[in-house]
Amino acid sequence: MVQNINGHYLSTYPIVTPVLITPLYVIPYLILKIFNYPMNMLDPEFQLVVAVMEKISASIIASLSCMFVFLILNRLVIKKIAVLTTLIYAFGSSTWSVSSQELWQHGLAELLLAMLIYFVILNETRYSNKTVSVLGALLALFIFNRPADGFLVLPILLYIIIFYKEKIIYFAVPLFIISLPFIFYNFYYFKTIFGGYSSMISYLGLNYTLLSNLLGLLLSPSRGLLVYTPILILSIPGYLLARDICSKKIKFLLLIYGPIIIIQIMFYSSFAIWWAGWSYGPRFLTGMLPILFIFIGLYLNQYLLIEGFDRKILILILLLSIWSIFVQVVGAFFYPNGWWNGIPTNIDAHPERVWDWSDSQIIRTFLAGPAVHNPWDSWERVANYFHRI
Repeated sequence: MVQNINGHYLSTYPIVTPVLITPLYVIPYLILKIFNYPMNMLDPEFQLVVAVMEKISASIIASLSCMFVFLILNRLVIKKIAVLTTLIYAFGSSTWSVSSQELWQHGLAELLLAMLIYFVILNETRYSNKTVSVLGALLALFIFNRPADGFLVLPILLYIIIFYKEKIIYFAVPLFIISLPFIFYNFYYFKTIFGGYSSMISYLGLNYTLLSNLLGLLLSPSRGLLVYTPILILSIPGYLLARDICSKKIKFLLLIYGPIIIIQIMFYSSFAIWWAGWSYGPRFLTGMLPILFIFIGLYLNQYLLIEGFDRKILILILLLSIWSIFVQVVGAFFYPNGWWNGIPTNIDAHPERVWDWSDSQIIRTFLAGPAVHNPWDSWERVANYFHRI
């Protein structure tokens, strides 16, 4: 996870997330310095502080992504549907079980994607050069945070190029200014534009059994997107309803996301390690969730406003939502108990295990019982240290 370059240990992963969350660490850092708390990763109490701060930071990022998903939906559908869809996004997807648990890149990717789409909609409500500039800055952060999700910003680029080419300077300048420090850092230390992540991408490699990998990402019992979050099935009819949006430019943006999502999934299917290593569910596909739930909101808005709707479909929606939420509860409170990724064999050596319906990650993790300890016990350990000094 780190590389030793010129006597410095540097993260293999992009540094956008750590840079943006640094303000959250200022107060805890000052408190630790004042009380001479040992900042040593070999110290159990300090390890606990690190873990708690990571959890808090990740939860804040995930929560902010939920807020922007709601702000988007609140402009596209009625408020009740916006609230309902946002709650399912928050508790029925990997936003909870992955993004809010640790500082993966996916949480910030979700937040930045939701912000990009929101500012496009805001720009169509009330055009502003500042809004276009914000889009440029956000797009730069998105690219350097998780280059592998880069396809997801292509609709934003097309939106600017097609509809606001005469204003592109307002977009390009902040894009360049925000990109420059990360480009400089990456070239200075790693000699490549994407820094240490370039070596990670080469590690991921390419695997040309594309169809089987694609099916694994979508349907396998231990990595399938539609198994872990089956409510996403509703995004398909929701996408078709995007054609009815009045705003030509917003409609264009949302419709472009259809083929882009397919391309993004196929891109991850080409990875040699398409199952995303030791993780819970289809981690690689987390970054695209905001746009998929926007489509779900469009479908629910259309369906629930129809008088005399089919009760069977309503029951199906409820069942899909309940299962999606249950799976995320398992991921948030039970994972990694059961140690599915490593037992009986390492998933990285035997990825075919994702197709074992008799030993799915969800069920084994659930049966292994909760993994989360009482948070007060953790804080008590820290408090005891301050009491001793």
